[in-house]
Amino acid sequence: LVSEVTVFLSIEKFDVDTFLSCLYVFMHECVCHVFQGLTTAELRPTTEPTDRFAEGWMDFIAAGLLGKSFGNAAAQLSVANFEQERVGADYHSSRLNYLHPDRVKYAVQWAHGRQAAQKILHLFAGLPETCNMVNEAFLKLSFDLNLCPLESRTRELLIAQIDKYLPLKGEKFGTRYPDFVAIVRKYLINNDINSFVPDVIAFG
Repeated sequence: LVSEVTVFLSIEKFDVDTFLSCLYVFMHECVCHVFQGLTTAELRPTTEPTDRFAEGWMDFIAAGLLGKSFGNAAAQLSVANFEQERVGADYHSSRLNYLHPDRVKYAVQWAHGRQAAQKILHLFAGLPETCNMVNEAFLKLSFDLNLCPLESRTRELLIAQIDKYLPLKGEKFGTRYPDFVAIVRKYLINNDINSFVPDVIAFG
């Protein structure tokens, strides 16, 4: 299987910030789309612009990995590198700012996907089996999901269920929280993403 990433640039609008944001754009494409659905030999499902998982959850990871890479190499970075980090972070934030008067068309959906990712992170931080490896567990689950050839509708339902039954940091647990957490713990034990997805969607 081959993944192709094509970037179209408007020469008339190409400026310094556009150039500096390219690294974030390529990171987004590689993390969110290049490996999507690669576990199938069939034609991979397409991603809709509204996709909460690809454009929200996985973009949250792309921005985090890019920021971490800059942090790890801070001593070797030039002023231009720091500007790349700044512009990339600003671009990422602007995509999700649904309160801005000139917000991106699908900002609400993408912010919803990011929120679901943050809820999983919060869960992993509180579980004894993952509290010492929060990022590792979160990335494994995320990339397992991304590699699955899930239809857009399935990914949407997955995000909706996670958002419904898991709290953000500081929020109270719902009455079904323990039962939902049991599904996540089952995945952590057996690493079976193919049962995790239908279990989450059927929950409730």
